[in-house]
Amino acid sequence: MGLGLKREKLGDILDCVTPQIILCSNNISEYIIQNFTKAGQVNFECSVVNSFEAPVQLPEMITATVASLRLDSIIAEGFSLSRTKAAEAIKHGIVYVNWTLTASPSKDIKEGDNITFRGMGKIRLKEISGLSRKGRTFIVIEKFG
Repeated sequence: MGLGLKREKLGDILDCVTPQIILCSNNISEYIIQNFTKAGQVNFECSVVNSFEAPVQLPEMITATVASLRLDSIIAEGFSLSRTKAAEAIKHGIVYVNWTLTASPSKDIKEGDNITFRGMGKIRLKEISGLSRKGRTFIVIEKFG
């Protein structure tokens, strides 16, 4: 971001492989190669890699119960936060549901929805299992990275 690039032009940074890989649009790769030569005190070189084998990343499975299937509840369980902090993150515009920016903490989440929390990772509501005796909903969340 220090190069003045828009966030939409960059994809994920895969730091679980060596060397690290930055996914980006083809039309800005040369710009990144020429200008991204230093991070902090560390000098390095960038080059284009046309193909690579993505690392296999098994998701962490989280089972929980929630009072409702609201976005803030699902994020709170998936990222071990309070609902208040989850709602603040949503209102600050760093949460995406199915790759669409979402500003409403009360948005209902459905089975199979993908949630990206910028800076924290991605989760998917894998399964809605039913109700507990107290009326809470059993869920299974897949957490990636």
